[in-house]
Amino acid sequence: MRVFSGSALRLAAMGGVCALALGFSASPAAAGNHSSLTFGYSAGCNGASDTGSQGRFLHDGDRFFVGDVCRDGHSAVLLGTVRGDSAPEVVVWASEGVGDESVESYNVAEGTTVRVRACIGDFADEIYWGCGSWEQGVA
Repeated sequence: MRVFSGSALRLAAMGGVCALALGFSASPAAAGNHSSLTFGYSAGCNGASDTGSQGRFLHDGDRFFVGDVCRDGHSAVLLGTVRGDSAPEVVVWASEGVGDESVESYNVAEGTTVRVRACIGDFADEIYWGCGSWEQGVA
């Protein structure tokens, strides 16, 4: 989790005020029909019911993110597909341990269905398991 200083918070608040003054909003009407975030979660951490990794697709910039959220000795991996089958075109690894996050950009045509799935795995051998369900949104 990032902690921001007071000046960063003031800057963010000022940016929000400017956006409102210019007529921008975060309402569904302003967002169109695009999914801004599509989340995926992996299997549990060390056999528990919490998650070992989590990932997401962000429409703005067509970015795929994955984060390792479990001190289990495994890497986090996010699989992303835009073709509609289960063979991922995007594979993003976070392999530096708990707290590591990685991002990869992948050009996705507007209106395309995007599916993501978070897993845990072994980066050195490029194998993964313990995947959560496929989640989908629209670019």
